[in-house]
Amino acid sequence: MVDYTIAYIYGQGAMETDADYQPWADYTEEIEGIFLEEGVTSIGDFAFAACASLTALNLPSTLESIGSNAFYNVTADMYYHADSDT
Repeated sequence: MVDYTIAYIYGQGAMETDADYQPWADYTEEIEGIFLEEGVTSIGDFAFAACASLTALNLPSTLESIGSNAFYNVTADMYYHADSDT
């Protein structure tokens, strides 16, 4: 059995986060992977700050920008996959 905590982010448009607002703040220590679905256009400021266990990230082809300090205090080596339209 694989015990792996993944945060799935979905919707259309920009992700609204900042240093004081992260809907998943209670789980930052547990999140090991983040999957952003097609339609998400930006990662907000401080979105995944303090996700110390983060090691995998999937970025959609619709992503246009990554906010300041979006991965602040993420110190682990990370694998990422960026989708493309080509």
